[in-house]
Amino acid sequence: MLGSSDGFLVVDGYTGYNAVTGTGKRKRAGCNAHARRKLFETERDEVEDPLDLYGVVYDVEREAKDRGVAGTKEHLEMRRARSRPALAKLLLWARRVAREEEPRSKLGKA
Repeated sequence: MLGSSDGFLVVDGYTGYNAVTGTGKRKRAGCNAHARRKLFETERDEVEDPLDLYGVVYDVEREAKDRGVAGTKEHLEMRRARSRPALAKLLLWARRVAREEEPRSKLGKA
């Protein structure tokens, strides 16, 4: 189905996608909705900040849609100005947690 396509393939954690992302042509990109849900499901206090950061990203997408600018240069600028800093903070948080948590714990999996 994907043929000789290249680029990014946004997927969840299902390992069945490994066959189509391990070709060197496509890069696997995680789905933020799945990642956010896994954080929410941990029901731990320390995920409040990362969930708030995801809220910033979701707010940008909702605002772009509501204003009718989704997919435009204006939308890209909104992402650069607001989503990028939020996702950078989220990445720093995730790297710290990955060092502190057991990989098989709920938070480690998230």
